[in-house]
Amino acid sequence: GTATAFSLSQKGVTSVLLEKGSSLAPPTASSNGDSRMYRKMYSSEFFSKMQAKALDRWEEVEKLTGEKLLQENGLLFYGEDTGETVEGSVEGARQVMEKLNLPHRYYATGDEIADAYPVLEGCRGKPYSGVCEDTAGHIRASKACNAMAKAAGENCQVKLNSKII
Repeated sequence: GTATAFSLSQKGVTSVLLEKGSSLAPPTASSNGDSRMYRKMYSSEFFSKMQAKALDRWEEVEKLTGEKLLQENGLLFYGEDTGETVEGSVEGARQVMEKLNLPHRYYATGDEIADAYPVLEGCRGKPYSGVCEDTAGHIRASKACNAMAKAAGENCQVKLNSKII
């Protein structure tokens, strides 16, 4: 809702946000908390490109509000590559990262993963491969909801504790 309100406000459209909770990101909401992962590392080129555009929008919200919403902490996607899954595949992610010229590191073996990440010593000798994207991270989701409503400004009226009949 807050993302829609923000986008509408940029087009000069007024909106009303109705939330049954006591905040824009109440404890029961999927947008509550400080830990929603973002990454460009997907086996699908479409999702990688879409995420790049989304990150541009998040950076725009950060600039407009002065809020720090994104935190880069990197992401290592690794394991035995058994083909495409719901989360994609290591090989598929590597191919998309290379095709789109996105920065990443590829580890061809479990030994290479263990050498780079000693805490993953259990990978040694395993038929694993991995891709690391240093620019992946997490978004402070609750804070982001409030920032987008703030960025929407006077074009967005927020009504908390609303009952929808």
